[in-house]
Amino acid sequence: MKTLPTRNVARAILINDKHQCFLFKLKLPWISGAVWMAAGGGMEAGESPQKALIRELYEETGLTNVDVGNLLWECRFSFQYNNEIRPIYERYYLVKTQDFKPSFEGMAQYEIDSLVEFRWWSLTELQTTTDYVSPKQLPTLLSQILEATFSDRDLIITDPLPTNYAPC
Repeated sequence: MKTLPTRNVARAILINDKHQCFLFKLKLPWISGAVWMAAGGGMEAGESPQKALIRELYEETGLTNVDVGNLLWECRFSFQYNNEIRPIYERYYLVKTQDFKPSFEGMAQYEIDSLVEFRWWSLTELQTTTDYVSPKQLPTLLSQILEATFSDRDLIITDPLPTNYAPC
C-alpha cells in the first residue's frame, strides 16, 4: 500500500456571540454515512496555517476580514482510501465571528457535492448528539474553550477519527 505525503490542514472553530460552534456535515468516501466537521482545508505550498485558514474560510463560507485566534489544538492521524494511506496534520484555530449564512461561491464542485448541510451547534447539542463529529473529542474540547480551561497540555488529539470511519 502506498503512503502519500502528509496533508497539512488548517481548521477553524468558529464561535459566535451565543457560544455556538459552526460545523459542516460532509459525506466523504472514507466515512460510512456523514460526519460533522469544522470549516477549513488543505494548505497550499508556502502558505502559513493562518493564511490557509483565511483563504479556506472565504472559499467555504464567504467570510472576509477574519481574525484568526489562538492555536487550540493539533491533530495527527492517517486514513486509508483507494489503497493508499494519507497522513493528515490538522491545526485548529479559534475564530470568533457573528452569525452568518455561508456563501459557497468559492467552493469547488466536489466540495459542494460532499456538503450535506451546515449549522450552528450549542455545546449541549454537541454533547448529546448521536451524529458523528470529527474530531470525536470536539464536545469536550469545545467545553474547555468556552470555559477557557484548555491549556498546552491539551493540544494533541489522539484517536480523532469518528467511529463511522471505514477504510476503503
